[in-house]
Amino acid sequence: TSNSGKVYDSVVRELAAVTNFDYPENDEELLQCKRALEQKIAAKLETRRRELLAARANNNDASSTQQPQPIPRIHNWQLLTPTEWSYCRFSKQPKAPRSHY
Repeated sequence: TSNSGKVYDSVVRELAAVTNFDYPENDEELLQCKRALEQKIAAKLETRRRELLAARANNNDASSTQQPQPIPRIHNWQLLTPTEWSYCRFSKQPKAPRSHY
């Protein structure tokens, strides 16, 4: 899928408007957007890790000799709801909700 052109710009801005996302219009806004999205992902990742560690601690049997299972890898997209925007490291643009490009 092409990430440029009039059609793409029109569609992505319409989607941004519908989802109440402030689509960046210049390089400064793009950098701010990227940082905000990265901070949101980092916070959600930390919350998920704490939840997993707490669940592990609650399920840990003191008499058990088994090694605890490692925390599974969590991908960024797994932390987002279906309507949240992310940032594509390949196109270096905001990534629409549940889009793949």
